[in-house]
Amino acid sequence: MKVTRKDFSAEAGALVPASPKAPAQGRKLALPAWTSMFICIGLPLFLGTAIEFITGSASTELLARIKLPPLSPPEMAIKAAWLGLYILTGAASYLVLKSGCAPVRRRRALIAYGVQLAVGAAWAPVFFLAESFGIAVGISLLFMAAIAVTMDFFTRCSAVAGKLLIPCLLWSSFLSYFTIGAALLN
Repeated sequence: MKVTRKDFSAEAGALVPASPKAPAQGRKLALPAWTSMFICIGLPLFLGTAIEFITGSASTELLARIKLPPLSPPEMAIKAAWLGLYILTGAASYLVLKSGCAPVRRRRALIAYGVQLAVGAAWAPVFFLAESFGIAVGISLLFMAAIAVTMDFFTRCSAVAGKLLIPCLLWSSFLSYFTIGAALLN
C-alpha cells in the first residue's frame, strides 16, 4: 500500500484534535455588508458635519459680506451639493473596499481617497475661517487633482466607483472657479 501526502495529511488531522481555544491565525473580523457600507458612507458624512459645525456661522457671515463671482449658488445649494458628494464618495469607497481587485491596488485607491478627503476638508476652514483666499485657491486646485487621481485608482478596482466620482470632479471644478472668483473680487 502506497501512502501519499494527501493520505498523511488526512490521517495527521484525525490524530490531532483542533483546540477550541486556539487563536485563529490569519482570520479577519468579518462584518456584515451593511456595517461596512455604513462606515464608508458615514465617515465622509461625519467629516462634513464636523466641518459644518466648525465653519457654519463663519460661512454664512462671509458669504454675505464678500463679493461673489457670477453663478454663485445660494448657501443651501452648496451644503446640499457637499452632502450629495459625501454620500457618493462614501458609496464609491465601499465599492472599492468590496471589489475583487488586488489588495495593493485597493490600498492605494483608499489611500488616495483619504488624501482627497483631507484636502477637501482643509478648504472650508481656510476659506471661511482664515479668509485666506489665495491659499484656498491652491487647496481647491489640489482637491480637483486629488479627485482625478482617486477616480483613476477607483476605476482600476471598480468602474462604477470611478464613475460615482464624476460629479465630485465637476463640483471641485466649480469650487475652483468659485474660489478663484472670490480671490480676484476681494
